[in-house]
Amino acid sequence: MFVLSSGGTIDAFIEAVFNFPTLAESFKYAAYDGLQRLAAARRGTDAAPAAGREREPPAMRPWFLGLSLSAPPESGQPVTVCVMDRWRRCRLLSWRYDPGAAGLLPEEVEREGFVLAIGAADAVGRDLLASLERRGYRPAGGADRHADLVLIDTDDLWKAWGVRPAPRRREPVASRRRQYEVLRAQGLDLSSAGSAGPADQLDAAAAAYAGYQWATGQRSCAGSRLDPGEPGPGARGNAGRR
Repeated sequence: MFVLSSGGTIDAFIEAVFNFPTLAESFKYAAYDGLQRLAAARRGTDAAPAAGREREPPAMRPWFLGLSLSAPPESGQPVTVCVMDRWRRCRLLSWRYDPGAAGLLPEEVEREGFVLAIGAADAVGRDLLASLERRGYRPAGGADRHADLVLIDTDDLWKAWGVRPAPRRREPVASRRRQYEVLRAQGLDLSSAGSAGPADQLDAAAAAYAGYQWATGQRSCAGSRLDPGEPGPGARGNAGRR
């Protein structure tokens, strides 16, 4: 009622700080959902060419995807992809790696808009990034009005969150459980992954969440690469985008 009486907009709920964190999250993501519905209605009625339409803010995207490539993959190699919605509900898919990125994006994700975070070193992730660019998608802040591509080093991300990852082939159960707990503490619904699930599943979920943090102004980005050192899990506020 206060927002309505003061002539405010739905954005007020995104920026507001409430005494109860759970209540703050509820209002915030209800506002994101409202903005997304308004954007979908505009897409349905706006007959202007796509190139002339206003770019949608990344926070209004309904999907946040993450995947992790620890080494250059071979064609056909299984790669775990985490598909997360705005309520941080995650589903884990297995994608057969294709150099041209064929089959990577689920139909509804490609249609409705997304942020994709590729967890990889530059030398490993750039080829996939280039393939997606050839399909018309652009790195963070580019011209594409409903999609953004970013890179993140998941090992550096875990270290910033206080978890030192072990070598992939002998990662202990305790380390994976700690990674799972870190993500669950941020509200990620990982019902499709066990509390000590495979490292590639947890890395994919971490990348998706880092992309979400960037989209909602909580993590900065230089070019197409996200800064893994800020913020720690649970950080609030707007870290800004560069």
